[in-house]
Amino acid sequence: MRLSLLLGLALLVIGSAGEPRVIPIAPAEQAARGSAEKAPAGRIVVFLWHDSPNDLETLAGLRRGLEVMGHAVAREIHAGQDEERARRELLAARDEGLDLLVALGTRSAGIAIEVLPDRPIVFSAVTNPVISGIVPSWQGGRERVAGNSNWFDRGRMLDVFRQAVPGLRRLAIVRSPGNAVSAAELEEARRALPERPDLEIVELVVPEAGDLGAVLDRSLAEVDAVWLPIDFDLYQPVPLALLVARAKAARKPVVASISRAAGAGALVTLTVDYRQLGLKASSIVRRVLEGEEPRTIEIGRMSSTRLHVDLGAARAIGLELPIDLLLDAHEIAGREEAR
Repeated sequence: MRLSLLLGLALLVIGSAGEPRVIPIAPAEQAARGSAEKAPAGRIVVFLWHDSPNDLETLAGLRRGLEVMGHAVAREIHAGQDEERARRELLAARDEGLDLLVALGTRSAGIAIEVLPDRPIVFSAVTNPVISGIVPSWQGGRERVAGNSNWFDRGRMLDVFRQAVPGLRRLAIVRSPGNAVSAAELEEARRALPERPDLEIVELVVPEAGDLGAVLDRSLAEVDAVWLPIDFDLYQPVPLALLVARAKAARKPVVASISRAAGAGALVTLTVDYRQLGLKASSIVRRVLEGEEPRTIEIGRMSSTRLHVDLGAARAIGLELPIDLLLDAHEIAGREEAR
């Protein structure tokens, strides 16, 4: 059975992401899936800097894709944002016998490249690996490193936000200082502004999550909408709830590019399918294990996005969403509230 068909099967039967915590993981049963081809040998370790929803969804897709192809993850490293622990466990995995590391997320990829200079690395769920310095270009080119990205067209994202918010002129992005992911999103969005001269992005830097309320109080009156990007500290339940509540009180919509905001009060949320991203990463893992040079592999990007629309959030601030936006949505929440 051809690899593409196997991955298609995986997409159909994939289950829930779960909350992986057991280290190491018992090897998954080797599955031929109707093919006599033997999977290339290799001890695979997966590394997560933090257990974000995006990374865990990517991990679920990766595991499923590897299982279908006859591979197993030998070990998972969940660093919990502890750099000393991350380095210690990466070196321990190397000493135990590591053939390939899968790094999920931008910070994971950066640490892995530094700590394991002599091991192949496949990354996934890195928002923009070029801006963050993981690879020199979208064509790859970094020794030992290959992967795919959750990048999508930020110009289209801005157009979706403007479609949802009539008269959007000043869009505020809330982000933490030093967060490489939200910084990459902001840079990509700013690159799209010359084609949208009537739109301005206002950066609201929140030094600590506890400062969010004060930052919003100073700024909400001067903007038309608030954009929540992929910023780990700010999309946690408490700051997310505070952001939605303050914006609602000011009758300003929240728009987002992080999946956790969907159903949590954001007017529109535009993201990628992270399980599919993980499945696609599993095929890159196999290519590397089969002997392909990682640096020659073009960096993968998602060709589609997922749009979540919340009618209840629109009603709460007196907005009526255009029918064209609703027709494009993959999920529509708040129907009962909107009646």
